[in-house]
Amino acid sequence: MKSKDTENWFLARGVKQPPYNLDRIKALLKALGNPQNNFASILVGGTNGKGSVTAMLESIMLQTEIYNIGSFTSPHLLSLKERIKINGNEISDKLLTETAKKIQALFSEPNAEDIKKSAFFESITAAAFLAFEASETDLAILEVGLGGRYDSTNTASPEFSIITNVGTDHKEFLGNTKKEIAIEKLEIVHKKRSLITAEKDPEILALFKDKTDSCSSALINVNEKTYFELIESNQQGHRLKLLNSEIFLHMPGDHQLENLKVALEGINQLRINGFDISDKAIVTGLEKVKWLGRLTKLSDNPPFFIDAAHNIESVQALTTYLTTYWPNKKFNIIFGSLRDKPAENMLSILAPHAAHFYFAVPPTPRALTEEELSKLDTSGIASTFCESVSKAFTKCEQDKSTPVICCGSIYLISEALKLQ
Repeated sequence: MKSKDTENWFLARGVKQPPYNLDRIKALLKALGNPQNNFASILVGGTNGKGSVTAMLESIMLQTEIYNIGSFTSPHLLSLKERIKINGNEISDKLLTETAKKIQALFSEPNAEDIKKSAFFESITAAAFLAFEASETDLAILEVGLGGRYDSTNTASPEFSIITNVGTDHKEFLGNTKKEIAIEKLEIVHKKRSLITAEKDPEILALFKDKTDSCSSALINVNEKTYFELIESNQQGHRLKLLNSEIFLHMPGDHQLENLKVALEGINQLRINGFDISDKAIVTGLEKVKWLGRLTKLSDNPPFFIDAAHNIESVQALTTYLTTYWPNKKFNIIFGSLRDKPAENMLSILAPHAAHFYFAVPPTPRALTEEELSKLDTSGIASTFCESVSKAFTKCEQDKSTPVICCGSIYLISEALKLQ
């Protein structure tokens, strides 16, 4: 099986169908020998910031040079292999194909009906666990895909869990209120395993406390502790004093400072649990960390940024960055969204920063169509529909004085990345 064929096989598994539970993934993992039990892990959940926290933790742990480190993230931008990394490198074609063959072999086994129904995310999670086992991974950092209770990553037994924050994304799956969504996310808290959070809402924090108490687990709120001294912030990131060193964190946006606190507390907990992590590894890891698609600058003339903001909270974080670091500057905004996202609300938040909206359809059947995009209220900002991100950027390039940002959908920014 060729690499692209392997990727397509996983993707063709489709989305998870009812009943929504962990029965299929547990059956699949049991048939594979429960590989998730053969390495330590961290579960990283939350509405926003979990990918950034995962990237920070991974970068620091790679600097120890004494542990094999795995990471599992979602979604991918260009290649399925991005989701599974071993010691900072994407999974090899050979190893991905080997994991696929092991899973496929189970489909011909007697009484394999449940396993045959394994959806894409269940299958790729199992593949990640197999890859980590085969690579003798010491620690895997697992980004939760959706919610928590029935997410395939929740079959691991973590050293501790992280819930960065709770927003109102994925209401159709998780609930209509922050409280309902929080209850689903809290199911990644395991008995006698700590929970780290940057959540600030007192009502949600009370739920967190109830859950951790019921699990005999500690609740660690990073907003109650000091981890670093902020020297200055600019368009490129943040200069910090940390562990008697001055570093520059190349992750723009004030929201990344909250993510940094969460990652640093995660390192504290790993140290408590016996992992040997030097101050130098922390400093060097943070200086080197990058997370593609989060206020990533692709070109200079005009300045062209992509950002994965695709829900209310992440768009608010994006506009806070624009207000703070690009004051009084308007942007040409390339925008597309999925049908289950609050596109009109996102546009209203973006509108004060927009010179012009250029609409494009993200490459997924779930995307808003040209007709649907044309009906959106743009708060009085002129808009133009373009057949692709490429054509939208070509139009934006005609005005070198106005910076450009592409946002609204991770599928959309993946198309922008292909322009490089």
